[in-house]
Amino acid sequence: MWVEVVDNDNPILAAAATLSAVNNDGCVSAAEVANILQKTAGEIVRELDVLAQADWVVRSDDDWTVPPTSDTRWILCLHSTLTLGKRYEVLEIDSDYYRVLDDRDDPVLFHYSCFRAVDLSEPEFWVRNVDKEGDRCAGPAHWMRPGYFEDYHDGKQTIRDAFWKDICKLYPTTWEQRRAAS
Repeated sequence: MWVEVVDNDNPILAAAATLSAVNNDGCVSAAEVANILQKTAGEIVRELDVLAQADWVVRSDDDWTVPPTSDTRWILCLHSTLTLGKRYEVLEIDSDYYRVLDDRDDPVLFHYSCFRAVDLSEPEFWVRNVDKEGDRCAGPAHWMRPGYFEDYHDGKQTIRDAFWKDICKLYPTTWEQRRAAS
């Protein structure tokens, strides 16, 4: 399965990018975006919340128990470890997220809205599951063990070694691209 990185052409993100470039803190509020787009701040808060669920923005405050308001500050997520227009092999699907090797060779989950599908054929070796909430997961069976990628990112060497052996064996095109780039 292959995907290509796309830009989000959402007008809220475009307005937020313009504002964040001139704001001292690099953040934006729904009120500021609403002023530019001539919408209500309430509409923008709801839309920013949806964009946050897809990892396009994140709240700058630490208290996520309080609902966002028109003054809540938001930070744009630029997905800076992906290259716009570049194709990536999907290593695993976890609900609405694709795991790809980013430009730093890190196996990271990115929301599917960051990509355009190029080839939707899934590898035969993938195991496919649907959990009780209806979320679909697919990938190599042993990667789907709870905590596998937490162990990888925590630096557990046996997991990291096994992961790279899997990349070489199961994803030879990605392995060759990685070797050619280094």
